[in-house]
Amino acid sequence: MPEQSPGSRPTLEAVAARAGVSRATASRVVNGGDGVRKPL
Repeated sequence: MPEQSPGSRPTLEAVAARAGVSRATASRVVNGGDGVRKPL
């Protein structure tokens, strides 16, 4: 994954990739949606 320049905002895709989850899961977490469990 390419490094972002200082001061730039991360994309949802970058956050999902870093967390090892899908874009949809990252979106649910960011937006406070249901259906996301805590890590095991």
